[in-house]
Amino acid sequence: MWSETLPNGKVRFVERYENPMTEKSHKVSVTMDKDTASTRKLAQAALNDKIDAKLSSTATIKKDALRLSELIELYRTDQKATVTKSTYQQNYFAMDSLMRILGQDILADKITAGYVREKLAAENEKSGTINERITRLKALMRWGYQNDYIADIRWLDKIKKFKDDEKVQKLEEKYLESNELKERFYCGHRSELFMCDVNVDYLNYYSYNKYLQENARQLFGKTVTTYFMRHTHVSLMAEQGVPPDVISRRLGHSDSRITMNIYFHVTKKMREKDNQKIKGMSIL
Repeated sequence: MWSETLPNGKVRFVERYENPMTEKSHKVSVTMDKDTASTRKLAQAALNDKIDAKLSSTATIKKDALRLSELIELYRTDQKATVTKSTYQQNYFAMDSLMRILGQDILADKITAGYVREKLAAENEKSGTINERITRLKALMRWGYQNDYIADIRWLDKIKKFKDDEKVQKLEEKYLESNELKERFYCGHRSELFMCDVNVDYLNYYSYNKYLQENARQLFGKTVTTYFMRHTHVSLMAEQGVPPDVISRRLGHSDSRITMNIYFHVTKKMREKDNQKIKGMSIL
């Protein structure tokens, strides 16, 4: 810091700093009534504040020693503005689970593949659940890397999804037929919502999944997930003759292998029923 006496008798204190983004030198200044030990101290503090303000508006957003909970908070803030409400809520609870399993205070740049595998294995969860957690973790870490919060994520390539030995369900077992809904659909409350709580309000996401699966096993004799409802929506529209491209747009994507598979499976069954009717007809 140096000082310059102005024509009016006051003193201008000046400090130079370098912008790390451009490597160019800049100056900031502050004017005091006089040049004394106390005013120089005040001037230095004011100049430091000005430099910090200048750098904060141009510096990279990378932070050192960022904890997992802090990274997740930044991730959530970004997602709140960039994804749908349902996706945000789903990811919100998924991040809570990651903090519980991995530890919210662990430094994000200290996480390793071995650490993650050990923590996930200790949960003794189904392979499908573990694989979903791996997917969420990788999305979080890649977002942190893309936004300069994490310097290195090469360890992500070392994490492979767990082998799922459970029997893969057939396509026709992944949605409900219209007759199943007509025979088994019950609702204790009348609401504009498809499903609601006892106060006729929105259900908590995990509560919804829990009760959906419990009741579905009793009513339909099989496990039903939220994706069943999505697939069921496809099948019901297919039965009504809605074109597949319209169904895809309604579901929020322009092309979907599952959507097309369900669509053609339903229409194939409809054709088979029509053929059986025709086969059993007697013209004369």
